[in-house]
Amino acid sequence: MLKKMTATLLPIICIILAVLLGAQPLIPPPPNPIDAPATEFSAERAREKLKQIAAKPHPIGSEQHSVVHDYIVSELNQLNIPVETQETTSSRLADWGVHQIGQIRNIMGRLEGTGDGPAILVAAHYDTDPFSPGANDDGIAVSAMLETIRALKAGPALQQDVIFLFTDGEEVGLLGAQAFIQEHRWSKEIGMVFNFEARGSSGPSILFETGEGNHGIMNEFAQAVPDPVAYSFLSDMYSRLSNDTDLTVFKRNGVTGLNFAFVDGYFAYHTPLDNIEHVDMSTFQHHGSTMLSLLQSFGNKERTVAAERDNNATYFNVLNTLVITYSLSWTIPLTVLAFLLVGWVFWLGLQKGALTVKKVLFGFFLNGSSMVMVYLLITGVWKLLQLFYESPDALLNDPDFSYPYVLGLLFLTGSVFYGLFLWQQKLAGFQNLAMGMYVWWLLLVLSTNIFLPGAHYLFVWPLFCGLISLLVTYRRAESTEQSRAYLGALSLLTIPAVLLFTPFFYFMHLFVTLQMSGVLMAVLILLLGLLIPQWTLINLQNKWMLSAAGLVIGIGLCIAQLVVTAGSGQTYQTVHDMMYSQYTNENRAVFASTDAQPSNWTKQFLSEAITEGTLTDLNPTYSAPVIKSEAPFLNVQGPEVKVQSDQSIDGGRSLELLVTSPRGADELSFFITSDAKVKAAWINGKPIKESADVTAAKDGFSWGMEYYGGVPDEGIRVRLQLSSSEKVQVKAVDLSYELPDSLRSKTTNDPKAIPVTFTIVNQEFAF
Repeated sequence: MLKKMTATLLPIICIILAVLLGAQPLIPPPPNPIDAPATEFSAERAREKLKQIAAKPHPIGSEQHSVVHDYIVSELNQLNIPVETQETTSSRLADWGVHQIGQIRNIMGRLEGTGDGPAILVAAHYDTDPFSPGANDDGIAVSAMLETIRALKAGPALQQDVIFLFTDGEEVGLLGAQAFIQEHRWSKEIGMVFNFEARGSSGPSILFETGEGNHGIMNEFAQAVPDPVAYSFLSDMYSRLSNDTDLTVFKRNGVTGLNFAFVDGYFAYHTPLDNIEHVDMSTFQHHGSTMLSLLQSFGNKERTVAAERDNNATYFNVLNTLVITYSLSWTIPLTVLAFLLVGWVFWLGLQKGALTVKKVLFGFFLNGSSMVMVYLLITGVWKLLQLFYESPDALLNDPDFSYPYVLGLLFLTGSVFYGLFLWQQKLAGFQNLAMGMYVWWLLLVLSTNIFLPGAHYLFVWPLFCGLISLLVTYRRAESTEQSRAYLGALSLLTIPAVLLFTPFFYFMHLFVTLQMSGVLMAVLILLLGLLIPQWTLINLQNKWMLSAAGLVIGIGLCIAQLVVTAGSGQTYQTVHDMMYSQYTNENRAVFASTDAQPSNWTKQFLSEAITEGTLTDLNPTYSAPVIKSEAPFLNVQGPEVKVQSDQSIDGGRSLELLVTSPRGADELSFFITSDAKVKAAWINGKPIKESADVTAAKDGFSWGMEYYGGVPDEGIRVRLQLSSSEKVQVKAVDLSYELPDSLRSKTTNDPKAIPVTFTIVNQEFAF
């Protein structure tokens, strides 16, 4: 009896141990107290600065923005380091073909070193989303920079200079970083950039992006940071997204660097909930101590960090402080080795009579069917659960809401898998079933080698362990007794795969959320299927009871969370937006919201005649799906465009326009909606150098700009050099961060709703 219990529990214990070890790096360290040694980073000390920085939202151009700007300058002056500010009109061509423009105010502090090598630059942005106090994005990083300067000054001087760049206009197009790299003299002196960001409100500070040729830098990083968190699959995945940070600007201009962020608790991102109350102090400590450790290490190297780029690296945590790194070029020989090993183990299984070609193919099919079945089942369960919530999408990124459901779905998936395994092994035999699953893994090894090499390690090393497990079962078949060595070997071989996949599963849940829970759990089937030899160790009289127990626990967890969150047990606040959108020339308006369906709060604006669509007819770049209905036409004063000069030049036109917003809007967009070809453009006398591949027929405009930070009272001077003298159609759109007065006075509050409101007015002209 004891032997049977040991055989059942040992692999399960090893799996639990591997999960705990794999999750360990994801737990940030506790915050240092306010009286920590002067040379150490203390989140408690930095929090006092964060209270000042994140008191209110401070988007570019706002009054509070000036308050935060002056506070940072004052703090740097008190730290007694050289300080410079940079005020200029900055522009950047966005991926969707619009020129993003704003008047930015960068802040730079320089901590001088004892050597003469290239400087290291630390960057974080101090502007915020219009409705967010920005405590996490990016107040934690800004406060950490001030605390890091203090800690560095309390210790011995570094060899290299460190420039601390507090960028402006990051939220509206990376405008501060663009202005610094293009115009400031210090930009020519930097050899490496460390950028600190946030996409949530908790979790570890993760290295999620690197520059090219990162192998040497990653080796240094792994030694420099006491609690490193780095997975190359994250960098590979991020590089394939359209997201940008300030580091993007530096990389495009040939400067290498590392990018850090924390991503859990996404519910607060770019919302009023990103306040001091939603700051995780352990996350704060990890972000700041990582920053300080990097500078203490890289800042004391005699060599030139910019000149040491070599090949790229595969890297991943295996324990709390251990990061494995090796050359990315290993992926090809490892892939070849994987094919050879799979072929050899398959051939050996045929020789020993453990495998047959037909049953291995059948096992391949059965495993694929299991993944499809789990995907359909879990997707259906989540769709059912969503019916009990008014706005389930708004809750997906709240850990308190999602994690209990994830745990419940994990038990459901494990229960379904084990039940299917008990049935399928009778059809194909567990060894054929295992080899069939390893073929799926081999395909993933090949796919990641080609398309996502940074994730290659996730599949090749677990596959090797799976193949070894199958070899062990070949030896077991030659003996009638289940030895301790057999039990121990199979149990220990569960650890590498589970250890590597635990952080992968954590990040995938954060990125795809419960909305794609079917995909998430189908991926889990891959891992469970890799461990098929280990599941044969379970030695219970009625094995189906284990599947039934998992089913009961999974359903129970989901029902319990449903009762707590959908009933009266807890009230979740969620963000809801409403846009009053006015088409001035057509004397009409609509209410529009990006909510998937009307909430109790948005229903006071939206009529029952709701339609789905976009607002591209209001602004060509508003392509996000919205729900909308007719609204009263309030005749809000819209933007104005007036001709200042109109001259014929070389068969074309030089047209100078003055664009104003009489109501003092916070943002203004300007588009040429006809086919006029713009050869050159100037904004407030400053040339716009980049050109976009856009057309009126394809994109709704042939040239466009978005001006952020408030429209100046004197307006925006737009000078266009056109290739022809034909009439030009123009659309101007201004936006303010509130509803019209007449609507605000009638708006009722909902304790569950956090409202975000806009007034958007467009007006069309022809010249």
